[in-house]
Amino acid sequence: MFFKFSCILIGFFLNIAEARSGQQEVFPTLEGESLTGRSVVLPQEFQGKAVWVIIGFTKDSQKATSTCAEKLEGIFKNQGYSIAIIQGAPFFIKGVIKSGIRSSVPEGRRQKYFILSEGRDLLKSLVGFEEKSKDEAYVLGVRPRSPREYILVFKSNGSCNDQTHLSLLT
Repeated sequence: MFFKFSCILIGFFLNIAEARSGQQEVFPTLEGESLTGRSVVLPQEFQGKAVWVIIGFTKDSQKATSTCAEKLEGIFKNQGYSIAIIQGAPFFIKGVIKSGIRSSVPEGRRQKYFILSEGRDLLKSLVGFEEKSKDEAYVLGVRPRSPREYILVFKSNGSCNDQTHLSLLT
C-alpha cells in the first residue's frame, strides 16, 4: 500500500514539475513495421497507455535490448515496445537484418517489436545518445498527454534496473 501511494505521489510531483518547467519532451511520430509485417505509426500504436520503449541503434545492442525487454516484460506485462533502427543499411541488406531480428525475438513479442528505416537522428537526440554508449539499450517511459501526443516521463540507458521510474507506468 505504501509503495503504491509513494508511486502516485511521485507521479503527482513529476506532473507538477513538468507543468512548471514547460519543457515536456514529446515522443515523435514515426512510421515503421512490426516484426509481424504490419505497418505501424508511433506513438498511436501505444493505444492511450503509459508504456516503456526500448531502443537499440546497433547490431551489438541486441543482447542489451533483449535482456532489458525480458526483464521489463516480466515486471510490467504488455506495457512495452522495442525499436530497432536500420536506417543507413543498404536496401538489399535490410531484409536480412529484419529476418535475423525476427528469428531472435520470441513470437509473442513480435507484434510489439518495430523496425524503423528512418528517424534515427531524431531518436538519438531524444534519448541523449552518446557514441561511447552506442551498444546499450536506451529505455524511455512515455505516457499520453493527448490521444495523439505522448510525453517522456523518463529516459535511461545502459540499465533496466531503474524500477523507481518504471513504477510510474503502472
